[in-house]
Amino acid sequence: FTIVATITGSGQVWDYNLNMTAHAPVLSFEGVMVDDPDGQLDPGDTAEIGIIVHNSGGSGLSDMIATILSSDEYITINSMMEYSIGDIDVDGNGIAYYNITADPETPIGHIVSFELYISDVYQFYVENISGSITVGLTWEDFESGTFVTLPWNFSGNADWEITGDAYEGEYGAGSGSIVHNESSELNISVNVTASENISFFYKVSSEGSYDYLRFYIDSSEMGAWSGEVGWTEAVYPVSSGEHTFRWVYDKDGSVDSGSDRGWIDYIVFPPIGAPAFPNINV
Repeated sequence: FTIVATITGSGQVWDYNLNMTAHAPVLSFEGVMVDDPDGQLDPGDTAEIGIIVHNSGGSGLSDMIATILSSDEYITINSMMEYSIGDIDVDGNGIAYYNITADPETPIGHIVSFELYISDVYQFYVENISGSITVGLTWEDFESGTFVTLPWNFSGNADWEITGDAYEGEYGAGSGSIVHNESSELNISVNVTASENISFFYKVSSEGSYDYLRFYIDSSEMGAWSGEVGWTEAVYPVSSGEHTFRWVYDKDGSVDSGSDRGWIDYIVFPPIGAPAFPNINV
């Protein structure tokens, strides 16, 4: 930031710009660790969780206290609400540990939201951080017959469709009808709260080595398939943080072959936070 200093004297005025750099902490929710044999909180589980807070700012913090608050009906916090994190260094993490129980009736894939109130003992620094943890697995099998159960987005020249071709159940998702040099994309943006895998089943019927079903994590292509490929599972590691998962079917400049589309079904996501739902046509 800049401070403008004006000095007057002897009938004259001098203006000076003083450029200053301010160093302040910037805290954000980084994810949740679950001390459980399978690494996740399932319905009926009682487990120790560690909420990770990252400081991306230019100043460290000392003697910090975190207070957790959640009104979720399926979660009981067994430990004290307050936890002493201690110091959070620049570009470092602080972890607040709590013992919680998930009700046995918690729906699989239920997302528990919470607030973390962070302050020093004198209340000189105060910050509220929102976070979440998923109970059980979050998956998409398209058995609702729509794209409304998760915040799906469409891109490219044609929207994906719910189809009767499925790996399991009655429904799967298939790419839209496109012509040469066009693409059809289905994607979803989520906050991954803990590093884990994403898995899904895919199928392709296309011109081999030319028209592809591709899977991306953000802008990185993780896999590409063409030709006649029956239902096959794909598994990829995902780091914590904000990510966009993208399934794209694209065609080259000539030749049609097979059904000329790709399908996906039974997607199992890594632990994700509460997503924001866009307005889409279903």
